Amino acid sequence: MAERKIVYYKHYFIDFYNGLNNKAKEKVDYAIMLLKTQKTPVGEIEELAKRIKREYYENKQ
Repeated sequence: MAERKIVYYKHYFIDFYNGLNNKAKEKVDYAIMLLKTQKTPVGEIEELAKRIKREYYENKQ
């Protein structure tokens, strides 16, 4: 199976990623791996993204 190419827009993702704690980074890494290598249902990725976003904002408070 061909691997998808992930393209980040400018510095926004890197800035976001660097602001995450290690547990959230592991989840983002997992989601990116799924996007790159598997035919993943969009709903599953959206749910994981919501959890990462929630943890990110909880840690910012």
